[in-house]
Amino acid sequence: MSDYSHQSATEDQEVDRDRLLDHEYDGIREYDNRLPNWWQYTLYGAIAFSIIYWLVFHIYHIVPLPRGRYQLEMAAAAELQLKKMEGQELTDNSLMLMSTIPDRTQRGRKIFEQFCVVCHGSQAEGNVGPNLTDDYWLHGNRPLQILNTVTHGVPSKGMAAWGGQLGPVRIQDVVSYVISIGGTKVPGKAPQGELLGPPKAADEPAATDAPTEGSPDAPVTEPAGGNPDAPATAPAGDGSPEGTSPAVETAPPASDVGDGMADPDDTLRADLGDPDR
Repeated sequence: MSDYSHQSATEDQEVDRDRLLDHEYDGIREYDNRLPNWWQYTLYGAIAFSIIYWLVFHIYHIVPLPRGRYQLEMAAAAELQLKKMEGQELTDNSLMLMSTIPDRTQRGRKIFEQFCVVCHGSQAEGNVGPNLTDDYWLHGNRPLQILNTVTHGVPSKGMAAWGGQLGPVRIQDVVSYVISIGGTKVPGKAPQGELLGPPKAADEPAATDAPTEGSPDAPVTEPAGGNPDAPATAPAGDGSPEGTSPAVETAPPASDVGDGMADPDDTLRADLGDPDR
């Protein structure tokens, strides 16, 4: 009896294993067999891996994504460049470098939240003061212009001078934050000023009159890199009161060359063997 039962069970398993599905396509039919274990384990492993990947990279940010790694590498390169520039005069480019360093912009954001949100809003969208995230600027979009506005203020527009209260290092941090959010266009106050685009370094210095002390365009002599012990340097120039540069002599135009020079047409004809000669 037991042998008969075992034989029946074996036959049933063979029938189940060879059971065909009802559908047919182009004369091809499919067995209703169980998937192999290795295939199922691969599927379950892929699902588990995707959940872990999602949590690590996208939820808790334990490991940065490729874009994040690139930004960290760029920030490290900017830090190295700023260390080489310590003791030099601040420039548009050095401030732009500072705005790419997350540590600086985070410190600047905290300073902004402490001192600036009353006038400019929590997201810099503007309140009493202008929106700092659009492409319009009242006092220029160059980094040095922004730094001078924060440092010296604009009393006629209600902008306080923060240089004495915050000091050069914290001023550079908050300016780095303002540069980093420029062009993000947070909805808020209507545009004010001139359409200039996001903060950017000038391609070449503009020739303007010497600004008065306390104006947004006053020269900055703070050291680059935010080192308070680094010596401040004077703006570039020859030190003259008018800030003029020595004249550069230029060669006279070709039409002013004297008769002592040989006519190039005659020389060419001689080289080619002019038949008229």
